[in-house]
Parts: sequence; structure tokens; C-alpha cells
Amino acid sequence: MATRSINLGSKASQTVFAEIVGVSQQAIALKVKEEVLTRDGTYAEWFVLYTDRLRQEAAGRSGEAQGRLTEARIEESRENSAEKKQRRLIAARLLLQRADVEHILLELPALVRQQMMTTAEAMQEKLESKYSIEMTDDDIKEPVRTALGHVADRAVKLVESLDSDQG
Repeated sequence: MATRSINLGSKASQTVFAEIVGVSQQAIALKVKEEVLTRDGTYAEWFVLYTDRLRQEAAGRSGEAQGRLTEARIEESRENSAEKKQRRLIAARLLLQRADVEHILLELPALVRQQMMTTAEAMQEKLESKYSIEMTDDDIKEPVRTALGHVADRAVKLVESLDSDQG
């Protein structure tokens, strides 16, 4: 650009201002369209507005990208807080891991079965001894087995519902 004298108080031209700051006229037109630069502004006003915008962009305080960055930082902060809370709850034994819950749900019926069958056998022996009668498995153990089968089926369904909740 050739050296020229510009009255800073005069109405700015997009073409001249673009030459002064070293960008295309289209870039300045975009700044006017985005209302960074006022339509009928002077060169002095445009210099202030343009350099202020450059400072904001350099500091990362403007534009859509800054908004997305802020949202990402907020989300990351929430996730970090949730993760720390989860670790504290696990350490305090107030929160179980999913694998632990599945293990409990699938192992508990076997433990209950063992205890209930032992109890049914003891009850049958006591009844036979006390009343001098003979009993078959169908008398006590079969109803207990049926009930235990329902408990085991329900445990499997609970684990399956955990799997479907993950989907």
C-alpha cells in the first residue's frame, strides 16, 4: 500500500481499512456483517473495535469456539467431581460396583439353596423322629426346591435387567 494520509475522524472505507490492517476487503465486510465494526464508523472507531476484537480472540475470550471450550471444561469438571464422589463412596463401602452386584445376585440363590435344603432335611428328620412317620422328598424338600427355583430365576432376571439398563 502506498503511503497515504488518512483522517481518523472520517467515515471508514472497507477497502482502505483492509489495506491498513493487512487483510482482505471481504474480511472487513464480514466484521461489519458480524457487527464487530459499525456500518458508518470512522477509522478511529474501527481501529479501537478491530484491535479490541483481536485482543479478545488472542486471549481466547470470544467466539463460538470459546463457548464450546467453556462447556467442555464445565462438563469435564462435573465428570471429575462425579468420579471423585464415586471413589469416596466406594472407599466408604457405600457404593457397590456392578460386577459385585451381579456376583451377589447370582451367588445368593446357591447359598440360600444350601441353607434351605439343609433346614428342610433337618425338619424332615425331626418330624419323622418325633411323630414316628416316614416322609418322602415330595413332602418337604420338593416345595422348598420349587421356591428356590423361583428365587434363582428372579436373580437371573435382575442381572438381565441390569444388562438391558446399560443399553
